[in-house]
Amino acid sequence: MSLNNLVTLARSYEASPNKGSVLKTIVDILTSNEPIDTHQHLAQVAGSDAQILMDAFQHVSHFVPAIPFAFKAKILDAMTRLAPKGAVPSDLLIEVDQINPSTFYQAPCADVYKGNKAGRLLCLKTYRAHEIFTSANVIEMTCREATIMFNLHHPNILHFEGLCKQDIEFPPGGTKLYLVSPFYENGTVCEYLEANPDAERLPLLRDALHGVEYLHDNLIAHGDIKGDNILIKPSGRACIADFGLARVLSNLDPAPGSTVLTGTLEWQAPEILESRLDDKNTLPTVASDVYSLGCLIYEASTSSSPPWSSQIMEEVALHGQRPAKPLDSDDAFQRFGLTNQIWNLAEACWAREAGLRPSATQLLGSSPFNVSV
Repeated sequence: MSLNNLVTLARSYEASPNKGSVLKTIVDILTSNEPIDTHQHLAQVAGSDAQILMDAFQHVSHFVPAIPFAFKAKILDAMTRLAPKGAVPSDLLIEVDQINPSTFYQAPCADVYKGNKAGRLLCLKTYRAHEIFTSANVIEMTCREATIMFNLHHPNILHFEGLCKQDIEFPPGGTKLYLVSPFYENGTVCEYLEANPDAERLPLLRDALHGVEYLHDNLIAHGDIKGDNILIKPSGRACIADFGLARVLSNLDPAPGSTVLTGTLEWQAPEILESRLDDKNTLPTVASDVYSLGCLIYEASTSSSPPWSSQIMEEVALHGQRPAKPLDSDDAFQRFGLTNQIWNLAEACWAREAGLRPSATQLLGSSPFNVSV
């Protein structure tokens, strides 16, 4: 009944003389004490109703004042459950002037291109189907990532320009979807530190912590925090990118049939790796992001990725293996700004029990990340 009410309300929204009242009723349905049936049944929405609901939910997010974080998370969760239907907020669709046909960067299931709009250099990411990643997976991943990024606004989160649709010749009538963001010449934090080995690491780590704190405050887990997903702006400030694995944190189950991928092994928390050993999928959490932050601290402080063997899942999940502390004579301490305080914080992030790990806010309040200390 609630789902039918939502569709009816969404269809009536544009013509309603009292749009605020319609949005308020939608909020009440989505944020009721037991909304799980409504959320789960969104998978049953067919045809144009998915797009109508998506736009109504986006209007709620933007135009209903003073919605608590927990309620906003439920609304965003509802929006991401429409991703398999190919629905995205209409407001985020944009056009670009040019897309360079040559791939700038290639990942296992995504290609990145350069483009431009009104003289500004842009980065365009598009997911690629392959033998275990279908075209339906591509649509869902793209729409979910676009919807989440469209609702994030923070100086340490990559700015999202919008979603660009491009017609392609094959298959006939096909469409390619590009996630569009600014192109930063400094590249990732790994590339930046390789080109500027004497750059200060601490401000970049602090920026990353602020970005993660913002995500967690808004009940979003990133799921793949690592140096290659931290970009450096022209100002020299860091921002978090690549939200392909991001999940809205709520007390609701994952959307039925949703695409579930996990992040890069070396940066993943032991509980995530343990679930993979058991052929299960554990969704990212606040605590698993914090574990990855510890790996990011190691990565930035040593200019290398966590030094794991090919048996990483067994080493980390079953045997409690963690990166070894660099020697006092190593570049980490002598050149790259690592201190015993920073190392102790990294080790706290690596606690085997997720509940013992500090929050991003606690890390920012600790010396040396707290600049007022």
